[in-house]
Amino acid sequence: MANAEDEARLQSCLKTIIEVVEETMKKLSGQEESGHFSVDGALDTNIYTFTLDAEEEALMEKMKTELEEILSQNISRLSILSRKYLLDFLYQHSYDYKSREFANPFNCGILKAFLNDVQQMLASLKAFQGAFNGIEGDVKDFLKRFPTMKDRPGLWGTTLLYSAARNNHANLVRYLVSKARCSVNAQNQQQIKRALSKSVKDDYDFVPNPSAGSTALHGACFADHVDIVKFLFKHGADCFLRNHADETPIDNGGTKPNIIKYFTENLILSYSIKTSELPYLPIREEDEDYVVDCFWEYKPFKEQKWFPFSELESITLQGSLIVKPEQEFKREIHLRVRAGTYAVSLIEFLRSGKEVDFTQKFAWIRCRGSSILNFNCYCLWQIMFSKCPNAETEPLLTMLTIPTAYDSNFKVQLDSWYFCDAKTSAQLDHTMKYRRKYIRLVLSHVCHDELLFDFQTFSFTNENGSITGSIRWIPKRISNNPHNKNKIIGIDDFQTLANLDPVPLTTARLRHVLQIDDSMSITDDDELLKNEDEYDSDVDAGDIEDNDDKYIDMNEIKILTLSEIMAAEKVTIEQAVQKLSEANNNSNARLNALETKLDEIHLNVMEQNKNMNMNVPNEIMNVQEKMINQIETIQKRTKELQDTTTSKLEEKQQQWEQLTDNIRDMRTEMKKI
Repeated sequence: MANAEDEARLQSCLKTIIEVVEETMKKLSGQEESGHFSVDGALDTNIYTFTLDAEEEALMEKMKTELEEILSQNISRLSILSRKYLLDFLYQHSYDYKSREFANPFNCGILKAFLNDVQQMLASLKAFQGAFNGIEGDVKDFLKRFPTMKDRPGLWGTTLLYSAARNNHANLVRYLVSKARCSVNAQNQQQIKRALSKSVKDDYDFVPNPSAGSTALHGACFADHVDIVKFLFKHGADCFLRNHADETPIDNGGTKPNIIKYFTENLILSYSIKTSELPYLPIREEDEDYVVDCFWEYKPFKEQKWFPFSELESITLQGSLIVKPEQEFKREIHLRVRAGTYAVSLIEFLRSGKEVDFTQKFAWIRCRGSSILNFNCYCLWQIMFSKCPNAETEPLLTMLTIPTAYDSNFKVQLDSWYFCDAKTSAQLDHTMKYRRKYIRLVLSHVCHDELLFDFQTFSFTNENGSITGSIRWIPKRISNNPHNKNKIIGIDDFQTLANLDPVPLTTARLRHVLQIDDSMSITDDDELLKNEDEYDSDVDAGDIEDNDDKYIDMNEIKILTLSEIMAAEKVTIEQAVQKLSEANNNSNARLNALETKLDEIHLNVMEQNKNMNMNVPNEIMNVQEKMINQIETIQKRTKELQDTTTSKLEEKQQQWEQLTDNIRDMRTEMKKI
């Protein structure tokens, strides 16, 4: 900790500054009562403007001069640590240490904020010393008055939580995390480049200070306070954050057997790779290399146990999910074994037989490992209940969804897969990314018991074992058809896969989409509904009767542009304009023909309706009325598109005529030259 004499000098300097500012504010308040001034910075909308009042300006200038004199007398007497702490604060208020002056004048609007900051700085000296010594009252009083300081470093560059954890003050640590809501991953003060994840090792002023950038978990691991390590870890402390010396909390506890034992029991070291070393990095999406570290398993449809695939089968399955840009994704692959040939759906992660009794060979499959690490693909999480009170016992092949709101009729279906909601999926993703073995969750709309999820075994259970089950992930699917090559169009489990060309969403695909032109934006899953009319379909009267959801694909009647024609064929501008006019005239002709055909259908239906007996059943009348409404809708859409086509064509023809005239004028001028 800082020298007591030096700290006393800093306190004296701050107290003197406070006295000067308060005295000035009293004078301003006295003038405020006479109707001249306001010192309420919260209500002053011009707090950073200068004053036009000569008396106020004189008071501010006098205060500024006094503050500069106080600082000039005291700063040089402070230690390097205290001086830096004070100057970092003064820099925010435009103080120039070289000239020993404030660059900007004060005004009454910012005076309260300045005073509050100085008081906060003075109070922090006692509070951070209290955190170091475990004096809870000092810390609580400070945070009650200045709650924004809960995660900020103090004079010694450390946070309150770090000081408490480093010195084994367990009760204070619990208060700071549970009551004061301090971030368990707040880092101590560090060099700005290091804070911005820049390399600083070659900088002339770089000093690898282990305390800088450390978290409370760093301090607890280094000091071998295993109970505090457990508490911080359970509250989400990051084991892989690096301090100024490039150390993780695991590195800091590397020589402490109790710390290593705890991390070994609560982190996933690996799946199929044999190792006893603790991990040193989380699973990162930026890594492009594939790592084979997983187990492929299957569970027969009506059994509870998971069985491993053979080594050869696992290799086949592993390769099937790695899709390179030039390759086509196979929705289904075949595994040949002694018992016969199995088909494996990579969409549903379902294995089935090819023989007559194929239904007897249904089995769910899963990959027990990270989808990002093994395949660089994003995933959707699913859970399956094997045991649950008052549950339906007949398994289903249909994939279900966990309710996101209370449903009195909901009952758990045993041995059936449920998609997790977005929040639960995010929590499971986070657990896998940070290689944690366990996470506790409450699925409030399913059961009120806390469930312990084990990521080493891909299973879950409640405390008394009355609820058990399995988890797995399946690849997040997106559309890869020609329309969506540069988009992220999600596919849910309830959509037909026709014309969608489903592929797994990979980290490479996401990076590609983010890097392309801004016009190619990421589309939500729901946006897929807006793209249904992009797929070609031939519509006639029979189609209208067969399917209410079929519409004419207006996009196949394309309005050509000048640039498209000139890019496709090497032609002059005049020739391109002629080709454009011909193409768009053909489009109008097609629209007119389509409208005529629809009019004929409409008249025929109306005529049939007139000739029919009035006792025609209501069902037939309803069908006819539905057909008429659909025809009218299509006619309306056709008319709108035709109007748009004509308007755009006329506009472009005017532009091209002007362009042609300009070119002709240029040619005439060139001939004269």
